[in-house]
Amino acid sequence: MLNANLKKISFVFILLNLCLFQVQAKTKDIYNDTINIKEKKITEKQEFIRIGKPYKTTAIIIALLTGPLGGHRVYLGTSVRVPLIYTATLGGFGILVVADIVAILTIKDISTYQKNNKIFMWISSK
Repeated sequence: MLNANLKKISFVFILLNLCLFQVQAKTKDIYNDTINIKEKKITEKQEFIRIGKPYKTTAIIIALLTGPLGGHRVYLGTSVRVPLIYTATLGGFGILVVADIVAILTIKDISTYQKNNKIFMWISSK
């Protein structure tokens, strides 16, 4: 009788341990997923801070001061070749700089020109 009760108790104890291991494993998965989500949000926030949203007035002031060298395009985050072409042609003999200033003034959201690697940034690819 004592032996049968001991077997039952040990069987219940083993089942309880298995359940606890399952709960612990699920808790670890949830915890790790939460950490990954938090790290991803922090990374996205850092990326936004690093890139930032360009301002129209800043882009226009930079274009007026360093337009023939393509400084405003560097501010908007273009590839290296665009400012080099601006420098070699002195901003397309001033025409590109004036066109860029007009394009920046007339567009509602300047972020459409951000990271644009075209020489003529205002020409859409559609």
